Amino acid sequence: MKTVRIITPTGHLGTTPLEKASFARLFGVEEGRVTDFVVFEPANAIKLTIRRLRPSGSMGEGDLLGAQQYAPLFDVEIP
Repeated sequence: MKTVRIITPTGHLGTTPLEKASFARLFGVEEGRVTDFVVFEPANAIKLTIRRLRPSGSMGEGDLLGAQQYAPLFDVEIP
């Protein structure tokens, strides 16, 4: 599992709606791989977990610590 935590000043990611399907598209994964999706409004925070295709640290796994999962968010404008 890879877990992504996002905290925004407004609780929105630009025009991207805060829903499981939009994050699956943003990260280029099937919606079924997004296993947890939590919006915590008091903190303007979102937490989602993406099921890995291979176990962490196994041969061919490209992100051992899950530290590269934020890259798809680089081009998202947050108002």
